[in-house]
Amino acid sequence: MGKDEREHCFLFTKFLYLGSFLLFHANLLQVKKKTKYSFLLLVLLTVLPGMAFADTSFTLSGHVYDSSGAGVCGAQISAYNETSSAYVTTQTDGSYSVPALPGTYTVSMSYSPYFFEEPCAGAPTYPPYNATPVSLIITGDTVKDFSLPQTYTVSGFVKDQNGVGIGNVNVTFYDPSSFMSPLSPSTTTAADGSYSVTVYGGSYNVRLAKDNISFIVMTGLAVSGNMSQDFTVGPFITVSGHVYDSNGNGVCGAQISAYNETASAYVTTQTDGSYSTLGLVGTYTVSMSYSPYFFEEPCAGAPTYPPYNTTPMSVTITSDTVKDFTLPQTYTVFGLVKDQNGVGIGNVNVTFYDPSSFMSPLSPSTITAADGSYSLTVYGGNYNVQLSKDNISFIVMTGLAVSGNMSQDFTWGSSAFGSIYGRVTNANNAGIQNVLVRVYDINNNYILGITTDQNGNYSIGGLSPGQYKVTFLGNSLGYTDEWYNDIYST
Repeated sequence: MGKDEREHCFLFTKFLYLGSFLLFHANLLQVKKKTKYSFLLLVLLTVLPGMAFADTSFTLSGHVYDSSGAGVCGAQISAYNETSSAYVTTQTDGSYSVPALPGTYTVSMSYSPYFFEEPCAGAPTYPPYNATPVSLIITGDTVKDFSLPQTYTVSGFVKDQNGVGIGNVNVTFYDPSSFMSPLSPSTTTAADGSYSVTVYGGSYNVRLAKDNISFIVMTGLAVSGNMSQDFTVGPFITVSGHVYDSNGNGVCGAQISAYNETASAYVTTQTDGSYSTLGLVGTYTVSMSYSPYFFEEPCAGAPTYPPYNTTPMSVTITSDTVKDFTLPQTYTVFGLVKDQNGVGIGNVNVTFYDPSSFMSPLSPSTITAADGSYSLTVYGGNYNVQLSKDNISFIVMTGLAVSGNMSQDFTWGSSAFGSIYGRVTNANNAGIQNVLVRVYDINNNYILGITTDQNGNYSIGGLSPGQYKVTFLGNSLGYTDEWYNDIYST
């Protein structure tokens, strides 16, 4: 191995019960002239015939009860340590049993009525609950029971300021010390505004939501028994307006959001660019964003524009309020992508992105035609331009100023910069496709990114000679994401 080469090897082995073995080996070879990266993954799942586990394993068993002593069906029990893990769901009588090897385990119980399966269909339900994990030393057959806390019923009405009940309001009770989740106890008011929800004893914040608005109506509600609690909301005011393009035409599909510490609203513009949402008196952070990639009805077939995000602004609302937004002027940049002999190259992805921000899938981009021609609509400003085809990507131009319609050709391979390239493989030396490779400078600023091709190859060009940081993101494919420093490009 040359003096400019460094090898990093990682070996991780894990024994799983029933003869499961996982061997993970990641190998990185760093060279100043080039960089190779390999994922080697070997999974061997083996069940050994005739193996008797009775001499080396024990049983962890028990029950999950409600506060009255009745068995709870569908609770999830997990037991794990550094070398083994087990997971089981309680049966109709609340019982569970799972094999366990000798050792110290973290054991936990969780319950949610939203994930019921057989045999628990039709069984009594309870609010979601997570028990505090406990440490158990297993040296023989072990029994561990769990109990759900006492539950109480909170009921009442959601009314407007005239005392009239409001139907179809979502009422959610959530722990003030944690983030409100879809598993928080909730219910929906009847047509007369009445509601009833079952919760455990404790202190709760209460959030109401209807249509496209939600807000916290009460904080620190103490529940220690069955109780009645009404909520009064309002007065509601209307926030409305339009989103226009630079020619004064309505923009369909723009998203308007308004939020503060206790309330939030979200609405999408209609075919004429209009929007309207209910709100409460207060000061809100308001923003508008637009992306043609998330179109839904009624915007299918409507004119499209490049993605855009306004700078959030503070708006104080004390009465019905009108707030309009306007997209900036757009311009067309067109031209050819050619090889060094002047021949157009088809199927090249041309992406314009803001040099001061992370290039995202929402950055304006297009694909060249067979003759190498392209046309792209962008807002005025300065752009870096990235070209990519197959598994090769590079910055062909930086700081392109756009202030009007303009022609701009690009020559493939014209960059005098260096590149980082290599291959991602598995244990059989087969290339792994769709691993995301991203390059950052030494200050962690994003430079370029690309995914590996069907053979696992990648090449990122347009890089000035120097040091870079490179990430290989394969988590979604079953591999561990890795970040490596001091990769060189020349």
